[in-house]
Amino acid sequence: TDNDTFFVERNLGTMEKAFRKKSELLGDAENLFNLPVGSVYGPYLSGNTYSLTKILNRKVIADSVRSRHILLPAQDQTSAILAQTRVDSLKKVIEEGKGTFEELAGRFGTDGTAAKGGDLDYAAMGTMVKPFNDLIFFEAEIGKLYTVATEFGIHLVEVTDRKFINNEEGIQLATISKPIFPSEETRNAIYDEAMALLTNSKSLDDLSKLAK
Repeated sequence: TDNDTFFVERNLGTMEKAFRKKSELLGDAENLFNLPVGSVYGPYLSGNTYSLTKILNRKVIADSVRSRHILLPAQDQTSAILAQTRVDSLKKVIEEGKGTFEELAGRFGTDGTAAKGGDLDYAAMGTMVKPFNDLIFFEAEIGKLYTVATEFGIHLVEVTDRKFINNEEGIQLATISKPIFPSEETRNAIYDEAMALLTNSKSLDDLSKLAK
C-alpha cells in the first residue's frame, strides 16, 4: 500500500505516535530492532493473536524534556471547543510577535505554572499524561508551538530543551493484529468429544479413570 495510515486504520490496526524502546517490547523486540525503516515483520504469534508490524521510523529518545504550557481547562465538549479557540488565538499572538509566551502564560494560565511563565521544568519519560508526553518526546520541535488536549483541558505547548544521556534508540510501529478464534468446526468437534465423555462416564469411578 502507498498509504500506511489508511491501510492500518481500515484493518483496525494501530499507528503509534510513541517510539518504543527495546526494553518496552516483548518477545519480538530483537527482531524488530534489527530491521530497517520500512520493513514489515510477521505474521508472528503474540498471545492469542497473529500480528503484522511495520517499522515506520526510528530515532534516539531524549531522557528528559523541558517544556512550558498555557492550560485552559475543559469539562465538556462546549468548554473544550471554547478553550481550543482561545488557545489557537494565543498561539497566533505569539507567532506574530505581538506577545511573549511568558507574558501570556502569566495572564491566561490556570495552573501553578502561570507564575513561572508556564515552565514545567524537565520531565522524564512517562511522568506526563500520555498525549502531552507523546507530544513533547516524539513530535514537537524545540521552539515551535503546539496544541494538545488532555484530561486537564487544552494546552498550548512549547518544548524548550532536551537532555540526551543514555542515547537509547526507539522505533515507531504500525501493527495489525487478528485474534485467533476456534472455528465452528473445531467447537463442534470439542462438543462432540465432551458429549461422548459424558455418555460413557456413568459413575464417579469412570470419571476418576478419565482424570488419570
